[in-house]
Amino acid sequence: MKYNLYFEYENNKAQKQAYENVLKEYESQEIGYYHLPESSKRFDNLSFDDYSEIVVIGIGGSSLGTKSIYEMLKNKFPTKKMIFLENPDPIDLLAKFKEITNPLFFVISKSGKTIETISIFKKVIKHFHLKPKAKNLKIITDFGSPLEKFANEWELECFTIPKNVGGRFSVLSAVGMVPLKAAGVDIVPILDGAKEFRDRFFDKKEEHLLKKAAFFAKNHKIYPVNVMFAYATILNAFKEWYVQLFGESLGKNGKEIMPVGHIGSIDQHSFLQLLMEGMGHKTITFLKINNFEVDLEIPNLNLPHLQATDFVNGHTFEELINKECEATKEALLAKEYPVDEIIMDTLTHKNIGELIMYFEILTSAIGSLLEVNTYNQPGVEIGKTILRNKF
Repeated sequence: MKYNLYFEYENNKAQKQAYENVLKEYESQEIGYYHLPESSKRFDNLSFDDYSEIVVIGIGGSSLGTKSIYEMLKNKFPTKKMIFLENPDPIDLLAKFKEITNPLFFVISKSGKTIETISIFKKVIKHFHLKPKAKNLKIITDFGSPLEKFANEWELECFTIPKNVGGRFSVLSAVGMVPLKAAGVDIVPILDGAKEFRDRFFDKKEEHLLKKAAFFAKNHKIYPVNVMFAYATILNAFKEWYVQLFGESLGKNGKEIMPVGHIGSIDQHSFLQLLMEGMGHKTITFLKINNFEVDLEIPNLNLPHLQATDFVNGHTFEELINKECEATKEALLAKEYPVDEIIMDTLTHKNIGELIMYFEILTSAIGSLLEVNTYNQPGVEIGKTILRNKF
C-alpha cells in the first residue's frame, strides 16, 4: 500500500497530540477496535453447515463493513453468495427474498433494538418459517442486549460484540468476521493486514496518517468536506462504509468533516464539474488499485464517426480507469485542492485489512484533535426517538 499526500503541512504539535491521544486509547483498552485483529482470530476455528446463501440482517455498522469486504473479494476469490437485508424497502426485500433458497441467517444489531433490523427479522421468521432452535439462524449482538435474551429464549447460537467496540468500528469483530467466515472468506490475512498496519502506526512508521489527521482537523473550517473518489466498482460498498465512519464520528458540536463518496470514473461525469468550478473548500482522497489482475483489452476497432476515442484502442481497461484517475487528480491539483492518494498495488485480503485499520485510526486521530466524542452518535438517537413517537 502507498499513501501519498499532495499538500504541504507541518504541525508537529498537532501530530504529536494526535499520536498520544490514539496511543492512550490503544494502551488503556478503553476503545476496543484496536485489539480486534488478535481477539477475532478465534472465529477462524468456526465451521458451518453447507448453505447456498449467507444472509445478513442488519443495517449501518452491522452490515456496511461486511458488505464492503464481500464486494471487494467476491469476483476474485471463491465465496458463497451473501445477501444483505438492510433497508425496509418492501420492493427490495421481496426481490431479495426470491433469491434465497438455502440460507444461513445472521441477525446483527449491537443494541438489539434496531427498528429496521428487528422488523425485517420478524418478516424473515414468518416468510421462511423459522422456529426456535433453528440451526440456520445465528445472532450477533451485545452481551445482555434484548437480542441476546431472545437468542437464549430460542436456544440459538449467539456471538457477542465487545462493549467497547462501536458499531461503525465493528467490522473486524464477530459482526464482520463470523458471516464472512461462513461465506468461505479467509479472515486471517484480513486481520493480519489490520494488525500489521496498526503495529507500524504505533511504531511511528506511518507518519502520513498523522499529517493528514492534523491537516483535516486544524483546517476543518476551511475544508469541511472530504471527497473520496474510489476508482473501482468493487469499492462502492467500501466508500459507503467510509461515509458512515466519518459522518457519525466527526460531525458533532458544530464541527464536521463531511464525507462524500464517489466511484471513478462514473462520478467524474456527475460531480467533477462542481469540484472544478464550484466553491472549493474540500479535500480530495483518491483510492485506486494499480493492478486489477484482469487482462481486458479495448478492441482495435475503427468505427465510422467514432474515431475521436481511437487513441485508447489496444490499451486495457485497467490502463483507462487508472489514467482517468491520474488525469482527474492532476486537474484538481491544478485547482489547488488538498489531495491525498491511497494506492493498493493489487487487491489482497491483507490490503483490505490494512485499509480498514487505516481509516479507523485516521478517524480516531481526527476526532481527538477536533475534541469531539468520536464514538457516540447522539444525533442518530434523537431521530430514533422521533420515529418511535410516530407509531
